[in-house]
Amino acid sequence: MCALYGFTALDMIDAIFERDGDYFIPSENASSPWGPTLLHGAATSGLIGYAVEQAADTDKMQLARLTIDMFRPVPRDRLNMTTRTLRQGRKIHVIEISLLCSDVEVCRATAVLLVKSPLDVPAHGIPTVKKPEGPDGIIARSIRSVGMEEMEKLPPGFHNVMEIRSADNSFGEGKGTVWIRIPSRIVAGVDNTPLMTIAAISDLGNGMSQLRIDEDTGIINADISMHLYRMPRGDWICVDAQTKVETTGVGIVETQLFDQFGIIGMVNQACLASPIYKG
Repeated sequence: MCALYGFTALDMIDAIFERDGDYFIPSENASSPWGPTLLHGAATSGLIGYAVEQAADTDKMQLARLTIDMFRPVPRDRLNMTTRTLRQGRKIHVIEISLLCSDVEVCRATAVLLVKSPLDVPAHGIPTVKKPEGPDGIIARSIRSVGMEEMEKLPPGFHNVMEIRSADNSFGEGKGTVWIRIPSRIVAGVDNTPLMTIAAISDLGNGMSQLRIDEDTGIINADISMHLYRMPRGDWICVDAQTKVETTGVGIVETQLFDQFGIIGMVNQACLASPIYKG
C-alpha cells in the first residue's frame, strides 16, 4: 500500500484526464503550479504519450525520441488531438501530434519510433552511468515535505499527485535528484504504460531542479526533447536534473533519466525566467 496516499488501486486518485468522445477533459489533478486555469506540462506530455501509444505498434517499435513544442500555456479546458504519420517504414515510424483547445493549436509533438532488433552489444557499447541512490531506502513523501514548503500556497494539481523519494533536497538551487511515481491514471480507464509514464515524467526536470532567481522569479520550460535508450521498467523513475540560465533569462535544463536498473535516457529543455504564481 502507498504510505503517502493510502490506496492500492491506480484509479483511487482521480485520473488526470477523463475522455468524452474525441475530447479529453482535464481534472483538477492536471493543473499547473503556475496557475489553476493552466495545465501542468507533465499532464500535457502524458496525454501526448497516450496519443503516441494509440498510433504506433509499440510491440515492434520503441520510442526513441519525443519532442514537444509548447507554443502557449495549455488551458484547463476541453482538449482534442490530431495525429498524423509523417513517415512509416520497416525501421522508422515518425508521428506528429497536435493538441488543440477550441481549434487553436496549443502544442505540437513529434515522436520517432525505431524498430526493436535484439542483438549482442559489446560491453564498451552499453550505456553505463552510475544510478543515483534509491528509490529503496528513501521515504516516500509528497512534494510539500522535501524542502518545497511554498507548494502549500499553490492550487491543487499534478504537482500534488506525484509520489516522490528525494535524494537531493536543494529545491530552488537549480539541481535535483528525485525518484518519481505517478499513482494515478493519466487517462481514466486506461492503465499507464511505460511510454505514457516516461512521457509525463519527461517534463519534470525543470520542476525538480527548479532555479529561483529571486523570491518573485522562477523558471519555466518552453519545450521537451527526450531521447531514450529503452523503455523504463518498474513504477519508479529518477529525474537527475540541473538548470542553468544566462543573464538574458534564457537557459537549459539537462536531465538524465533512470529506473532501478540503470540509465534509460536524457532530456533537454529550453527554459526562461518567469514570474512565480502567488495566488
